Amino acid sequence: MSLVFSNNAYLYLSVPFIQMLKATTPVAVLIAGYGLGTEKPDYLVFTKVSAIVFGVIIASYGEVQFVLIGFIFQVLGIATEATRLVMVQQLLKDYKMDPMVSLYHFAPVCAVMNAIACVFVEGKRITYQNFAENVGIPILLLNCAMALFLNISVVFLIGKTSSLVMCLSGVFKDILLVVVSVMIWATPVMPLQVFGYGIALIGLVWYKQPDIPVKQLATAFVFLSVVSVLMVFAELQGDNTVLSKVKQD
Repeated sequence: MSLVFSNNAYLYLSVPFIQMLKATTPVAVLIAGYGLGTEKPDYLVFTKVSAIVFGVIIASYGEVQFVLIGFIFQVLGIATEATRLVMVQQLLKDYKMDPMVSLYHFAPVCAVMNAIACVFVEGKRITYQNFAENVGIPILLLNCAMALFLNISVVFLIGKTSSLVMCLSGVFKDILLVVVSVMIWATPVMPLQVFGYGIALIGLVWYKQPDIPVKQLATAFVFLSVVSVLMVFAELQGDNTVLSKVKQD
């Protein structure tokens, strides 16, 4: 159901706003873990995860197009996804299931639930002609294969670590994507993105190394703030130079 709710949210909300909401998934996983008993309440861990989430929200800040029905869809998607991940963790660790065996049990249930939702949401819009013209068998099979490998990797990762680590690894993946895109394609990065993902990275290091001195974390935050401010000044200076040239012309 998380897939159904999340996909419907894209019909109503802007992508930056959806990314801001999705950034709260690790917190939702923690809360679901507390509720289902897979995680023991730890306010320090909650603070660390909240810092990571706050950084991603800053980095994802953009045009906020608020529509109530879209917001409800996205919140339901986050809640169901967090519950699903925690329940998978229970199957793997509490019930000592093998990752492939657990996938064998819950995958058919997910397929049935999505099929029922598809009938009500898509309805008569699904025809073989539309499928053949817009998708096709090869793309469908490739998509199914990628989804299978993704689910297998997610289940194995949760089995070896936890559902919270799985969510936080997605944050690290986003940071790596930004770094790689800058290094290879020279993709422009806004100061707000640098500041936000920098906070998220500091939070990840803090979560991974709980004994790290607070002084080092504070030094990293000050350095990040200085770099972000310098980027803002450089951006403003560039804009002023462009305006001066336009006035001269």
